[in-house]
This record gives sequence, structure tokens and C-alpha cells, in this order.
Amino acid sequence: MLLVAAAAAVTAALYIAPASAAPFDWTGFYSGVNQGGALSKSHNADPFIDPIDGATAKYGDRVRSTGAFFGGEIGYNYQINSTVYGIEADLNWADISGTFTCLDPGSHFSGATCQVRPNWFGSVAGRLGWAVGPAGRTLIYGRGGLAWLHDKIDITLNQPFGVNFTNDLTKLSPFSQWGWTLGGGVEYALSRDWSIKLEYDYLSFGSHDVTTPRATVGMFGPDGRKVGLSQDIHTLRLGLNYRLGGGTQDGLAFDAPMRNVASSYELEIGTRYLYGWGRFQKNFGLDPPFGFPPNTLVSRLTYDNMLTNSGELFARFDAPNNFMLKGFAGAGEGKTGHMNDEDMGVGGVFMRYSNTIADPVTDRLRYLTIDAGYDWLKGSGYRVASFVGFNRFNSHMEAFGCAPIVAVNCIPPAPNTGHANITEFDRWDAVRLGTAAEVMILPQLKLTAEAAYLPYVSFKGVDHHYFGNTSDVYKVFPSGGHGRGVQLESVVSYEVTERFSIGIGGRYWAMWTTKGSWDCEFTGVPGGCGPPPPPPPKFYRAEVEQAAAFVQASYKFGSGGN
Repeated sequence: MLLVAAAAAVTAALYIAPASAAPFDWTGFYSGVNQGGALSKSHNADPFIDPIDGATAKYGDRVRSTGAFFGGEIGYNYQINSTVYGIEADLNWADISGTFTCLDPGSHFSGATCQVRPNWFGSVAGRLGWAVGPAGRTLIYGRGGLAWLHDKIDITLNQPFGVNFTNDLTKLSPFSQWGWTLGGGVEYALSRDWSIKLEYDYLSFGSHDVTTPRATVGMFGPDGRKVGLSQDIHTLRLGLNYRLGGGTQDGLAFDAPMRNVASSYELEIGTRYLYGWGRFQKNFGLDPPFGFPPNTLVSRLTYDNMLTNSGELFARFDAPNNFMLKGFAGAGEGKTGHMNDEDMGVGGVFMRYSNTIADPVTDRLRYLTIDAGYDWLKGSGYRVASFVGFNRFNSHMEAFGCAPIVAVNCIPPAPNTGHANITEFDRWDAVRLGTAAEVMILPQLKLTAEAAYLPYVSFKGVDHHYFGNTSDVYKVFPSGGHGRGVQLESVVSYEVTERFSIGIGGRYWAMWTTKGSWDCEFTGVPGGCGPPPPPPPKFYRAEVEQAAAFVQASYKFGSGGN
């Protein structure tokens, strides 16, 4: 879904015959900077007995890590007619992390939590592209070559009390690894010197050995052996390049048959329909006074594959002094998805792990974003802005029913009718720092892209557990924390008239907490939380992902025209 808009731009451009005599020549050295987001998918080749296999699907050993990255690049292009050959090297610092169950927990083992944290990656790749459109200013290209990664893998035993107690609770395995990459993108020449690009890359890395913790009682946990971990990374970046020694024309713009940007006040208002996917995960850790590592968990709830339909209003206001305001607000809901509830260290010696599933999960979304920025590059057919903004995302999830996978909980199973078994109310507030670009890649065809880094994210949530499918509250778990995130968006829009446009686009959000705590409020029922005063706050981590494809229509007021 994330690449819908970029793919549409490439497809449309390929239907346009390459410029026979392109005034713009892509030949020359260049360097630049980029900002983007990444999704890492890791697979742990588990060597231990897997009691969850069989009648049910395999659970665990696959970690999704999300985050932002910033980097630089240097390269060389050589153009022959409309074909552009090139070579490019890039290096990126990454703020990426994710956690999930690993080492297949079962009857006598509470399992482990794997945290995957890529912090540097890069590539050396060849490029092959075609200069298309008026004046050959749009470059459609593919790239492929070698990839490099520096990674950190933490494997931490869950709930180490009792038979799993160990003095070796966690293992950290930092390493570097080579692999390969394949990708492509769209680059647009803003001037003789400057160009901007939107690029997707896939990076693949083979298996690398990482070390597992060693349990004191070896038969009830991992024994310190090494296991293989393989990893793939998907990236989407917005980059700005400067040609070294290229061009002599003064100014940032040069003539081309493109629409002008606003020369006076301009307001664009529109509406969108979005079909989205969502995922939410939260980790419950132990009390800090015990001195356990942060990922030593007692429980994890994972809401996955939540499909939603949403509606949205959006607007952008531009002033002649290059300042702009933009934003959107939307709401949606869905009735699909499922939720896995894992508990570690339950049932004494004879059952150390429980995993139950609730299906379906309903999800209701409310969100708002507002940004203020300045177009520091602006000319005929393009504008590039830096912005600061605010995002609020509210989610209300309800999980119905309870069926055992590996469980001492949820017996007998609860039906998926009546009241929800578990509900979750969450609010995410985030500061946005980013770059937004609009370019007329072809006459009447505009590509809009933005990448926002969220340096500060605040999370507040509350979880209600009920007795089966009744409305009687069993336990209440308030939680909170702060962390970081990334938000990406791209749109391809077609100008039906000078004022009315239609378009398609894609969006991806990821937010997570780096510090947090949870508690259990007293409910006054047997088996619920203990009476006040509450125990000390415990370690907590929350992760959320949202992706959507959308269609939109908008109308422009103000200057418009040429």
C-alpha cells in the first residue's frame, strides 16, 4: 500500500515517449541527503522443540521492526540520448526497532523476546533510467547492487522465576553483514543543479548466527547455542541531490511547459476514502526493583490484521511569502482482525506459557494532523518545504471471544458473541519534523510526497479485561510512555481542470515507546488486581503500525492557472 502512488507515477511516465532531444542532461557527479522510513522483517531459525506447530499456524520467531532513517549519497550519471546509466553509494543512520516472541515457548519454557535494532545500513548500486516528459526533467530508474547492514539483536528470557531462573537472562549480538538490494524510483530536475527523488529499495540479508541465553536448568529453556537469523528491509525515502559542477543557468527554475505554483494566496480543500491495515502490540514487563532486563516479559497482547474503512478531509493553504499550512482529519472503523494474548510464567512447573486468540477484533480510529512549513525551493512546477507539525491518533479496539492455542487461560473457551473479552483505548500524540515535495512530473500529473520523523511521541492507554463475554470488569491495566516514530505519504494526482484534481495515494505510520510503565487498578473482585496501594510501575513497550491506500478529490481556490 505504501508504494501505490509511486507505482502509479512510474506507470504513467512510461506511457510517455522519451524526449527526443532533452535540454536537461543528467550527466555528472552528484551528492545529496535523504530522509525516510523502513520496515525490517526478521526470521529466527528456531532450533528448539515447537509445541505450537501442528493443528495451528506457527507463532513467533518473526519480528517486525519499524523506524526512520537519515542518510547521504554520492553518485555519477552518464546520459546517452534518453538513457541514463549511473552508479551510487549511500550510507544511512537508522532509528529502527521491534520486538516479538521467539524460541518457541511451550509447556516448560516461558520463551524469549527477540528485539531487532538495525542502526546503520547502506548500499553500492548501479542505476539504469530513462529521461521522460517535457525537457527530459523526469528520470524513471531502477537500481541494484550490494547492501550492508549493522544490526543489534537482543534475546531475553521471559518470566525467569521458578524452573527458568537463570543468571544469563539476555544476550546481545551486534554484527555487520553484506547482502543485496533492488529498487527504483522517480527523480525530478528542479533546476540545472537540484533534483528531488522518491525511491523504494528492498534489501536482503542471509542468515547470521546470534547467541541465545543459557537457562540454569537447561531442560526448561535455551542452552546458549547459536541460532540463525535472516533479515529483509523495505525502505521508502525522499531525497534531495545537488549536481557537482552541473549547469550555469542562474536561479533555481528553468522554462518548461508546466503549471506554475501559487503566485498569490491559494487554498486547496479535498476529501479522501482510505482502505487501511493496522497492528498494535504491547509488552508487559517486570518490576524494575528486581533488576531484570527491560524485555523480560510476563505478558504480551498483539492485535493484528485490522482492516478499516475511513473518510478524511484535508486542506493546504499557501501564501506568496512561501509559508504554508496543511493538515487533515479523519475517522474510520473495521470489524476484522484478531488478538493474541500471551502470558509467561503461568501454571507453575507444568505449564509455563499460555497463548490464546480472540477473533474478531473491531477497531475505531480518530486522527488529526496539522503542519506549518516554508517552501525553501519553489519554482515553475515544483515546491519543496520543511515543516513542523502535530499528530494525534486515537484507537479503540475490542477483542471478542477467547480460544486456546497453548493455554491454561481461556479454559473453557469464551464465545465471540456478547460483550468483548478485552478492550483497548489508546491515544498517541506526536511532534512531526519533515520534508514535503510537490512536482509536476508530467503535464497535469503531480507527484506529492512527504516524510516526517517523530522525535517525541506520547502514549496513553487503558486495557479492560472482562469475565468471558460479560460486561463485568475483571482487571484494568492503565499504561503510558513516550518514544518516537515515522510517518510517510505519497500521492499522484491528475489535474482534470486548473482547479479540480483527482488522485490515488499511500500512507504508512509507525510509532513506538522507548520508555513506559503499566499498572493494575484494584477492581474489588476475586482474582483481580490487589488492593491499593498499587505496586511500583513496571516496564512497558507499545508499538503501533497503520498503512492505507486511498483515493482523493480536491478543489483549488485562489491564484491557480499559469
